Amino acid sequence: MRTADRVWIAALVGAALALAAIGLAIQWSISRGEPYLGDGLFARHAIWLAVGSVAGAVAAAIPLRWWRALALPLYGLGVVALAATVAGFGPELMGTRRWLAFGPLVVHVAALFQVALVLGLAHTASREPKPACAGRRIGDALVVAAAVLLPAALLYAQPDIVGAAEILVVSIAVLARGRRTWIPAVGLGTIALAAPVVLWKFLLHDYQRARILDFFSETPDVLGIGYQTAVASELLRSGGIAGRGLGSAAQDGLSHLANARTDFALVVVGHERGALGIAVVLLLLAAIVAICLRAALRSPDRLAALVAFGAAVLFVWQAGLHVAVNLGLLPVLSTPGLPLISYGGSGTVAALVCVGLVIRGATGLTTPPPP
Repeated sequence: MRTADRVWIAALVGAALALAAIGLAIQWSISRGEPYLGDGLFARHAIWLAVGSVAGAVAAAIPLRWWRALALPLYGLGVVALAATVAGFGPELMGTRRWLAFGPLVVHVAALFQVALVLGLAHTASREPKPACAGRRIGDALVVAAAVLLPAALLYAQPDIVGAAEILVVSIAVLARGRRTWIPAVGLGTIALAAPVVLWKFLLHDYQRARILDFFSETPDVLGIGYQTAVASELLRSGGIAGRGLGSAAQDGLSHLANARTDFALVVVGHERGALGIAVVLLLLAAIVAICLRAALRSPDRLAALVAFGAAVLFVWQAGLHVAVNLGLLPVLSTPGLPLISYGGSGTVAALVCVGLVIRGATGLTTPPPP
C-alpha cells in the first residue's frame, strides 16, 4: 500500500474518531439534564462506541473474499430480521416495531441492516454480467428490484418512512454506479420519482401531513404542531457563533425538545458550541464522505469501490436529512441520527463497520472496478 493511501486511511480514522469524541461530549452534556436516566444512557453510548470501534477494526481485518462470500447471506439475514420486527417478535417502543431483543441486548435492526444493504448492493452491482437474452436480463432486474423493495416495504410497515426511502436512495445510487445493472436502477428511480405523490395521498399519516403544511405556512403553529421546530430554532439562535458552553443546553430548555439525543443532536452542538461547532462537525462529515468517494474512484476492486460509494451515499443521506431538519430546512417527520454523534448503539456500530469496510477495500485490492 502506498504512503498516500496510508495518509488517507489515517485521515478517515481520525475524522471518525473526532466525530465520535464530539458525540460522546454531546451525550454527556445532555445527560446533565436527565438526573435519573442520563448517566446510564451516557455510559451505554460510550460502551457502544467501544463495541463499534472493535467491530470496525474487525471489518477492516476480514479479507475482501470473505466479505464477498458473506454479502448475500447477510442481506438475507437482515431481511429476515426486519420481517421479525414487523411480525411482532421484538418490543414495541413509541408505537413502532424497529427492535429485536436478545435478553438485555436490544438492537435497532434497520440500523444494522445498513451494512448488509451496502454489501449486498455492492456484490450485486459488481458481478460480471453473463450473456443473456433481453428477457433474461429483465427477469434478473426484476429479482434485484424485488430484493430492494421487500426490505423497504418492511421498514415502512414498522413504520419508518425515512428508513424505507433510505433503502431506495442507496440502492438507486449503487446500482447506477455499477452500470451493469441499470435496468433495476431505472425502475427504482421511477418509483422514487412517483413516491412523493404516493406518499402524500396514501402513505403519510395525518399528523405528518399536518407538519408539512404547517412548515410551509406563513403563520406556523409554534405552540402546537410546529413546537419542536420552534424550540430547535430558538436553541440554535441562542448559541450564536461560539456557543454557550458544554452542558448549557440542559439548562436552557433542552427538556422541551423531544428526542434531543437522537433527532436533534446538531441543535445541541449549535447551542453549546455555536456556528463554529456546527462547521467543525460538517467539515468532519464532509471529510469522511470525500475519502469514501476517493476510495470508490481509485479502488481497483469492484466490490471495494461500490462498498465505499455506498457508504458515502449512506453518510450523505443520513447527515443531510439530519442537518436539514435541525436547521429548519425540512419539516420534522422522522429524522435519522447524525452519524457517530446521535445516541444509538446499533447506528454507531453500523457507521464504524462501514468505515472499516472502506479501509478494508483500500488495503486489500484484487480486481478492476466497473468501467
